[in-house]
Amino acid sequence: MPEIEEKAELKSLVAGVVLVMISNLIYIGNNYAVKWAGLLASELAMVRGLTQVIVFSLLILNDKRRKGGGPVMETKPKLMSKAIIVCLALYGFFMASMSFACLAAIPLMPIGDLIVISFTSPAFSVFIARVMLKTPLTILGVFFSIFIVVGDVLVVQPPFLFGDDSTVEVHGNYTELELRVEKIGPGEEGVEGAKNSGYYIGVAICVYAALAGAITNVLSTKLSSVGTSTNVLMLIAGGFSLVLSLASLTFMENRIVNGQGLNMNAALLLPAAATITMSAFWLITLALDFTRNPTLVAMLRCTEILFSLVTESLYYQEPPKLLSLLGSIIVLVCVASMTVQHQMERGVDKIKQKIVNKTKRRDSEAFVVTRF
Repeated sequence: MPEIEEKAELKSLVAGVVLVMISNLIYIGNNYAVKWAGLLASELAMVRGLTQVIVFSLLILNDKRRKGGGPVMETKPKLMSKAIIVCLALYGFFMASMSFACLAAIPLMPIGDLIVISFTSPAFSVFIARVMLKTPLTILGVFFSIFIVVGDVLVVQPPFLFGDDSTVEVHGNYTELELRVEKIGPGEEGVEGAKNSGYYIGVAICVYAALAGAITNVLSTKLSSVGTSTNVLMLIAGGFSLVLSLASLTFMENRIVNGQGLNMNAALLLPAAATITMSAFWLITLALDFTRNPTLVAMLRCTEILFSLVTESLYYQEPPKLLSLLGSIIVLVCVASMTVQHQMERGVDKIKQKIVNKTKRRDSEAFVVTRF
């Protein structure tokens, strides 16, 4: 029996690892598909938000049906207090704006740079958790946060630190959309030039996405502590994404309200991209169920940085610059280390709590014996 259980655990572990890797590849492939097809952030966010609302509404209704019509969230009455409602609204807004920001940054910069910067949210989480959850700062947390910023600087290589003579060769859609931001006009493939303002606008958008991701991580921790399910959180985020995208249609470039209309390719690709993203999220959820180890899943998610470096080299047909490669590796190592550190701290806290509870129980028994 023990051998059978060990084999089953090993199969579950391998299945979880494979699912996370497939999810990483799906996310990267979807980003390149969006970039290649020229899908617009306002349009894609609207379709994704609508898909998210429909899918997670159905999941919530299914959960409610299985519970015999009981409440969706098994929580105390204080759940719907004003503070929790505010947290739910903030979570929905920052989750939706984070997704929107990532989509908006895709045409402005290489996917590899986008993914590296987007993965730096733990550096913000350390300080946001200190403010919102009163979590104490640790030396290691601050150390890793500083080096994540160093890694980002090496990837972005801002001209005020590295000089204006550092050039990059940009290709295809990347060049056209960079120049469009500067209102210069479309460029030609293979044009060499310094990273222009379009790239740094993309960097600023990605930094906001990382900050918003850190806020959602902290809010998710707080909301989970009162019993809010993942399905409810994703439904709220989808609703905010739909509202945000509809609002953006009034001032951002799109083909829906400006009279052009969607062509057949866009009409097919938009729902496909939204569905693929949802599938990647579902695979991560399955991986968590298989492995029962969120630390392992979080560390494996970091390998998306490595995948992005490989695909970036293949996409532009040139190896990554040495400093960019070094910066990406620094970010990868620091994010993975912060994940392990967080899990170790939680384990230590649980052990301390068990010791405290055991001591209280022993003291209580001693008091009862003494009293009688």
